[in-house]
Amino acid sequence: MTNLKRSKSHIIFGSLLILLGIGLFCYPLFKNKVVEHQDNKKVEQFFEMQDSKEETIITNKEEIVTKEEISYIGILEIPSINLKKGFYGINDINNNVNRNIEIIENSDMPDVVNGTFILAGHSGSGAYSHFKNLYKLSLNDELYIYYNENRYSYKVVDIYDVEKTGKVKIKRDANKTYLVLITCRHNTNKQIVIIAELLSKDKY
Repeated sequence: MTNLKRSKSHIIFGSLLILLGIGLFCYPLFKNKVVEHQDNKKVEQFFEMQDSKEETIITNKEEIVTKEEISYIGILEIPSINLKKGFYGINDINNNVNRNIEIIENSDMPDVVNGTFILAGHSGSGAYSHFKNLYKLSLNDELYIYYNENRYSYKVVDIYDVEKTGKVKIKRDANKTYLVLITCRHNTNKQIVIIAELLSKDKY
């Protein structure tokens, strides 16, 4: 009888360990999906509010959202890697690479002629690794920024790596307007720098 009880205890303990292992494995995947869903919802609300002349909108889930609640000030879209992600104002607490893509301090906003708008994001596999597929970009890929009711269209003109030192040298023509994306090259001491040149600006 004692051996039988021990055997049952071992089975229960083993089952609990298996369940714990499955839980630890699945939790990051679940969190990634939750964050992705929340991001997609905010992006949809951003565009719905831009299309509306009202101070509030009613979402497809019958939620009433005000302009003040749409905290994104713009959207980055990269069709070739299926990325559409919002960004916050430079002084917003959420303008932080550990939570979102981040506008780098002292960079110019997209509407500054001959300026350089710089965004950084994490790579890797975490929930906030929004730039994890940035390494897949190629020359001539198109990128878009939606900001202040305008769509800024860019083309990738340069891609290069730099050492991860906290500083990035940006190669640019002072007479052109750029979007620059920066992320770490996963599992290395390098950073990828994507230089995209402005092609056009139009209302959306």
